[in-house]
Amino acid sequence: MLFVETRIADRNVDARSRISLLEALQDRGLVPLIRSSRLYCFEQALVGGERARELEGLVSTWSETEGDVPYVRGDVFCFEDFAHFLIFGDAGDGEQGLRAGIIYGPETDEPVQKLDAFCRNVQEALETPARSVSASAGSAASAARRSPTNAQRNW
Repeated sequence: MLFVETRIADRNVDARSRISLLEALQDRGLVPLIRSSRLYCFEQALVGGERARELEGLVSTWSETEGDVPYVRGDVFCFEDFAHFLIFGDAGDGEQGLRAGIIYGPETDEPVQKLDAFCRNVQEALETPARSVSASAGSAASAARRSPTNAQRNW
């Protein structure tokens, strides 16, 4: 049997910033499975990896200009006995906010704490000034970083 816990933050990440957020999470050791698979396929199609990120950016821009759904809708981060997920809400599909969650089995130790740590990583990645990630409710996010209790309320 599997269990699911989720948190929803009252913030939106625009379509252009989603790839940057996933890169920031990967820099923190959280490898986005869907994005990694996409990049691998691009590398295979281009017979080399040096232009895969460029192709990813072009496809993302094309998707946005064509009015399709955003190129990045979410991602999955797999571990030995659990998986995290991140889903970006869009006004067009009626789902607002940023949803983070954990899927786990009964043998997983401290799943709620793992989810809280994942949410903190996402928050910090969104707030990192070195990244060009923009999100609404920035002042609430900085207050949440100072207090663990507030961080849990924002998710």
